[in-house]
Amino acid sequence: TSDYGIRNSIATNGTIYSEVLAQGLRLGRANIVCSVDAGRAETYLKIKERDYFERVWTNLAAYAKYGHVVAKYIFIPQNSSKKELVAFIRRAHDSGIKEIVCDVDAFSPEFGKKVASLISLARDEADELGLNLSIGGCGAVSFPEKGVDKKSKGAAFFPFKFKKKISFIKEILKIRLSGEPELKGGKTNPEWQSGLKDEIAFWERWIKGKGLEWSEDFSFRCSSETELQTYIGDLLTDKNMDSDVRIMDVGAGPLTRIGKRWNGRNIAIYPVDIAAEFFDRLLRRYDITPPVKTMVGEVEHLSQHFDSNYFDLVYAENLLHCSYKPLTALRQMIQVVKPGGTVVLVQSLNEGRKRNYKGLYQWDIFLNKGDVMIGNADSAANLSCLFRNIVKINCHVENEWVKVFLEKSALY
Repeated sequence: TSDYGIRNSIATNGTIYSEVLAQGLRLGRANIVCSVDAGRAETYLKIKERDYFERVWTNLAAYAKYGHVVAKYIFIPQNSSKKELVAFIRRAHDSGIKEIVCDVDAFSPEFGKKVASLISLARDEADELGLNLSIGGCGAVSFPEKGVDKKSKGAAFFPFKFKKKISFIKEILKIRLSGEPELKGGKTNPEWQSGLKDEIAFWERWIKGKGLEWSEDFSFRCSSETELQTYIGDLLTDKNMDSDVRIMDVGAGPLTRIGKRWNGRNIAIYPVDIAAEFFDRLLRRYDITPPVKTMVGEVEHLSQHFDSNYFDLVYAENLLHCSYKPLTALRQMIQVVKPGGTVVLVQSLNEGRKRNYKGLYQWDIFLNKGDVMIGNADSAANLSCLFRNIVKINCHVENEWVKVFLEKSALY
């Protein structure tokens, strides 16, 4: 099924490592869930009656290097203790697993204050380690009247809530002292990770189908004879540039959309994408030679790969609302563009809301009284205010799309 592009969700006990399953994870066409139910070997042996504890965690750690792995914890009398639960969560973290699920046993569905408190403790521990915790599975689904999710919220003992509050205050102080605010989100968000795999799967269909319904766009990207977009050229005229014009296309996908020729000038295009290695394999598989090869890089870490003030223009199409740290991403783009240079954001409006904030689409780009905003249902930031001392911002709206132009101040 993986060969035919079908995605699989697989439940496994993790006792045998499968290279086929690992390959499915690598391709983004499989995710797995394993109900380990224990944080220590002796408890695992009591529950499973097999001494496979270390073997299972070793296999899950190997799988987690390649894709989406969920570790599950079903509460039963043998494992309903703080010590066991905390050991499980920390073992999951140490194994590289980003998502855990808590549940009650479907066959012994008694649910009381003790389990509610343990699940609330699990939430705090998961938050501290950057893990995503959810409630689900047999018990929660089969016995909805037990209200596992609702009853467990706020049920933890005071010390754990106090610990979480102190951690939150430290983060707020860190943001204020560093002057580097960021919206809530992160690369460890399982929803974002799942969306990245969906994005790669889409591009494979796009490459195999030669653009699918976007065949003209495919032909444009594949050609080395295309002219630079007029509005981009207008932003470059009358600028003090080197003999070669340097343009970065960040979040470029497998083939950049930037035109390759401009009034006889040489254009050095630097396409960058987090999934460049996968795109490279796909292009080779379908015998496509890109005019400009996309290089590996994350928009949140551009300055690790490029000097400050290096590019004449930075272009990003439908990228910012997919970034796991959008404000950091924008700072990085501004950092690598030259003083007087422009960062161009081509974005669909309110894309996150349209897609119910699923997958990579965690944010909305929208306008509020002429100011450019980014946010979701939980938080928002005013880009026009946040970056007003660094860039001059203009925007143009057409239908459901907005082009945002951020011209970097000569002082920076």
